[in-house]
Amino acid sequence: MSNNDSLAGEFTRAFVLFGVLPCALFTAAAYVYVQVFTPLPYAGVKLQNDVIYVSARRFETHGLEVLSGTGASVDLRPWTTVADGGRLKPSVTVLVHGYNAQEHKVATYFADLVSDLRADSHYEGSIIVFDWPARGVPFDELPASQRLQLEMQMGDRASPGQLSFDFNMYKSDQRTAETAGARSFLALLAVLSEGGDRTVDVVGHSMGCYLLTHALKQNPAAFTRVSDLVWLAPDVDEAVVTEPWFRHAIDGLGRGLVVHFSNNDSLLARVSRV
Repeated sequence: MSNNDSLAGEFTRAFVLFGVLPCALFTAAAYVYVQVFTPLPYAGVKLQNDVIYVSARRFETHGLEVLSGTGASVDLRPWTTVADGGRLKPSVTVLVHGYNAQEHKVATYFADLVSDLRADSHYEGSIIVFDWPARGVPFDELPASQRLQLEMQMGDRASPGQLSFDFNMYKSDQRTAETAGARSFLALLAVLSEGGDRTVDVVGHSMGCYLLTHALKQNPAAFTRVSDLVWLAPDVDEAVVTEPWFRHAIDGLGRGLVVHFSNNDSLLARVSRV
């Protein structure tokens, strides 16, 4: 064997020993930590009995999941219309939350709206709360220890720093809404289109409307089963609704688009281009 071959062999062994092996061990340790020591999402959440909660929090690794149980025993399992055990009715309403909707808020975000639909409108269809992976937390809702640490780092710039923190959290969720959020919602529509002659109404709130806009742009054909699309306080640039692709996509809906908004919405005026 030549000296060059010997050097190449030594280099390969060193690369495996000090490069590949540590990376493999680190990956294995991270996997064990996530599977064993990281609590499942939704621990401690109390779910409403007459609502189907579909989660996309782990969509990239687990696909769509349905929540069941309550309290510390909330369980997640893969969700399809078949696995749902026939709970889906011919009429389905999907509710899509907006910004500042971490997993512990999933059961309360639309609780009043669900109650109104059941009591006032006597709605008898299935209600699905779609939980896309929004993770932004406003500064005021951070744990006290974390807020104190950030305030100490900001010093005299605390107030402007808090606004900057909130804006960065908002923009982070906005990026998630247009990527993983839109993809997972299209997967939800695909599941709802499997078998059965059902109609689907979709209600989005705030940044949830931004998510729906991107899903509509990515695959307008997926919305052919959608009858009504309702936007509540939509966090959507007004220029979008004048674009030809948007007009064409809305024309493909059963009964079109309904928008509810207020010119006095100070939150959207502060953090978004509306």
